[in-house]
Formats: sequence, C-alpha cells, structure tokens
Amino acid sequence: MIKIKTNKEFVSYLKTLLDRNTVYMWGEFGRLVTNNTIDGKKKQYPSHYDDTKVKYLKSLVGKNYYAYDCAGLIKSYFMSDYGNKKVSYIAGYDKDAYGITVGTASEKGDISTLPEEEGVLLYMKGHCGVYIGDGKVIECTSNQKISGIKYGKVCISNLSARPWKTWTKSKWLSYVKNEPEIVKEDEIKEEVPKEEPKIEEPKTLEGTDNKEVKPDIPVEDKKEEVKEETKTLFEKIWEFILKILDLLKVKK
Repeated sequence: MIKIKTNKEFVSYLKTLLDRNTVYMWGEFGRLVTNNTIDGKKKQYPSHYDDTKVKYLKSLVGKNYYAYDCAGLIKSYFMSDYGNKKVSYIAGYDKDAYGITVGTASEKGDISTLPEEEGVLLYMKGHCGVYIGDGKVIECTSNQKISGIKYGKVCISNLSARPWKTWTKSKWLSYVKNEPEIVKEDEIKEEVPKEEPKIEEPKTLEGTDNKEVKPDIPVEDKKEEVKEETKTLFEKIWEFILKILDLLKVKK
C-alpha cells in the first residue's frame, strides 16, 4: 500500500534538518559525510569537487555532518521513508531540480500566483526549494550569501532573495489547508470585571428596625409648622370661650 504524507508533515521534517550539521554537496540526498561519500562524489562529478572543496569536506568527517544538494533536500524525505529511517537510494525519486518539482507536479503555476501554503515546491533554472509560508523558503544552497557559510548548507531564506519562476505541488504529497488555530482553555485570559459603582444603603437609626429615616426638614419649614400649630391652638381656645359665653346667656 502506497503511503501518502501531507505537506505539513513534509515541512516538519525539513525543519528538523535545520538543527542538524549540514553541508551542500552536489548529488547528495542526506547521507552522512564520510571519506567514501566524498571520494565517490568527486569521481562521479569531478567538476563540482575541486581539491579545496574536498579538503574542506574531509575536515567535516567524524563530526556528524549530513550532505544534501537542492533537489537532494526534497528527495531525502522520500528516500528515508518520510524521515522515519536512515536514508537509502531509491531510483524512482532520483530527479534533478526540474524533475523533482515541475517534472513530478500534480499542480503548478507562475510564481506570481504562489498559494500561501507550506510545502509548495519552488523552481528556477538550476535550483529548487520549499516554500514554508510567510515569505520564507527552506533550501540547501552553496550560495554563501544566502546560507551564511562557505560551501553552503540547509537554511531558511527569504522568498524575495531569488528570482523563482514556478511553484508546484508534488504528486507524492497530499496538500491540506491550514486549520483554524484552537485556543486551549488554559490559555484563555480571564477578563477582569469592571468595578461597579458603589450604591450606599439608606441611613438608619438604631432601634428602628432598619426603617428609612425621613430627611431633615429645613429650618424655615419648621417655623411655618410652629405657626400653624399656634394658630390652631388659639382658634380652639376662642371657640371654648364663645361656648362659655353662650352658656352664661342662657342662664340669665
């Protein structure tokens, strides 16, 4: 049964290589740098391995360095059973920069229509890389200006750093769209509630069973009340006097 891996798994694998000791070697696809590896490639591609480069490469032997070229970076994923095993040569995946991208594409387009999807392959004449989103590319290059070291390595570069011509999707990968980010419950910040304005309770007097106290009556209003009460008292006295006088008249 043929296993198909996703573009996300592919990019995750490539990112692990950034933590490895890597070096650019024409024709390599992720094998350990040894004297036999170097001698074999010098014999196979003599124009790419002058004495100075061979001397440098042999200085890396025994230091756990792995070698790739631009197409070999992509091929290494498939030749290592998707990063699960030690890499071993598989003829069906042995393609050059054009063959591993445009030549085996399930979908392709001009670089001006590049989709914002990780794992999309990039091609320009003589070179290839892998788009990982946000304007970034993972590639293995001998370009010191891009890789930062002489003879090159696996690195991350800016999409704008090269005149890429074509984007492709590999027929050996399943491309899945980005899923919305799920926020974990423990990552949700608890919102601090706003302080409510204080509402004071009505003033009460002791022994009044918390009944509301009537507001104080202004002094002027109190004077008016006294006047009214005094007036009423005089009226009552006068009425009483009149009644007495009436009684006296009757007796006469």
